[in-house]
Amino acid sequence: MTDAAQYLLVLYIAEHRHSPPVSSGTVAEMLDKSTATVTGTFQRLHRDGLVEYESYEDARLTEPTRHSSRHGSRTGTTAGEIPRSRSRDRNRPKCRRCRPATGGRPA
Repeated sequence: MTDAAQYLLVLYIAEHRHSPPVSSGTVAEMLDKSTATVTGTFQRLHRDGLVEYESYEDARLTEPTRHSSRHGSRTGTTAGEIPRSRSRDRNRPKCRRCRPATGGRPA
């Protein structure tokens, strides 16, 4: 698992244990890393479009990243093992499990 995927997975788990957004300190404690290290990683993941993060604020997964984490990728990996850029997912329709019911037709 890549470093980014590990942070995304822990953020995904932390969002389910606590209400998002999640503090850098919470993730740092879960990963046994310094808060500064987690903050730097959140900044990088934010630049890549994978998390929503502002300096001196908490972080949360972007909706496309949360969706990928929840359902896995087309290759069958789960919960954040494949981080995706927000720009790649922006125009992709949601999976069938996430689409609202439209009388049997895909949204």
